[in-house]
Amino acid sequence: MLGRLFTTIFLLLAALLARPAVPAFADTSTTYAISIVDQANAAVSGVQVHGNFGVNALPGRFSDAQGNWSLDVSDLPSTTPELAFTHYGRGLRFSPASITVGPTACPGRVCRIKAISDGRVSAVVHWSVRDPRGRAYPGMPVIIPRLSTGCPKISDHEGYVLFAVEKTAGTCSDSDASLSNNFYSVLPLSPAGYSCSFTTPRSEKFKACTSSGDAVGFVTATCSYVAPRTIGTSTSYTVQVILEDGRGASAVTFYGTENIGNLANRYPDSTGRWSFSTNQLGLSATTPVTVVPSGNFTFYPPSLTLTPNSCPNNTCQVWAVRNGTAQAAVVWKNVLANSALPLAGSLIAAPQLESCGQASERSTDSTGTAVFWV
Repeated sequence: MLGRLFTTIFLLLAALLARPAVPAFADTSTTYAISIVDQANAAVSGVQVHGNFGVNALPGRFSDAQGNWSLDVSDLPSTTPELAFTHYGRGLRFSPASITVGPTACPGRVCRIKAISDGRVSAVVHWSVRDPRGRAYPGMPVIIPRLSTGCPKISDHEGYVLFAVEKTAGTCSDSDASLSNNFYSVLPLSPAGYSCSFTTPRSEKFKACTSSGDAVGFVTATCSYVAPRTIGTSTSYTVQVILEDGRGASAVTFYGTENIGNLANRYPDSTGRWSFSTNQLGLSATTPVTVVPSGNFTFYPPSLTLTPNSCPNNTCQVWAVRNGTAQAAVVWKNVLANSALPLAGSLIAAPQLESCGQASERSTDSTGTAVFWV
């Protein structure tokens, strides 16, 4: 019995000693250890660490022979930077692909990252937002549609955002039959209360390709504050659908709640603009209306719930990315059993993940209708 106890203790000690050592820090409040191991729990050296809020300017951003890298967040403008990881030499994928440094991702101030060798390779898209004078534009939302993160990133004090993505195999193309080699579309969005236009001299415009490794791009944002409009007896809305080159997209059909389908016109004009009023639908000025664009594009946002001043001047911008994908609308209508009367207020589960911040269920409107995108 005693022999078995010593054997158990020996095996436990051996297992602990086999793990890469995570350094202990005297500063227990601001220093974090990033510990990177492979699937066999062996230390992985040479992993490059990328991050916002000044992390990219730090020296020696590579894991050491023990798979460790340390970060003192007191040296940074934010104590919660986002980090991402790459190792192109070994072709590694990392899980999680990115982290926001803090107690949730790094309990005990240790951020544990797994390096995986499975043929899929982690890459990073670096993007910067500037104003027309070339100055950093902090607080700007930027998104790559349909990434698992779901929500826009917000540019830091230097106007910078980063996205952990998968490295593209082969030449990037949005026009061939394959979707696996598409560009990443990096789309800036207007902050709440502001109306912005976006330009870039890059030949690829808002597209990023990671076939050769990390992708780097930038955009100029020209923004103006828009005061909320006074709510009257009817609210007029405009949705402007724009392509990445700034032109309007007209090959789009809108579906929606509150009898949107009964409108005579549900198509943008040649400038990509589509308008309607609540009065046309027999609604009060404050009744919410959900609309979903449909067409041979990836749209962002994929759906809009319109209420007074939900967009500046009640004009909402939707990006349309032509990359071989398509978006359709699903219109669901509930009626009472043995009756044609609409069943308002019933919850319908979304067929797939909705946009950032939107509920996974939608409530049917006064006509018993809910609308989703797929």
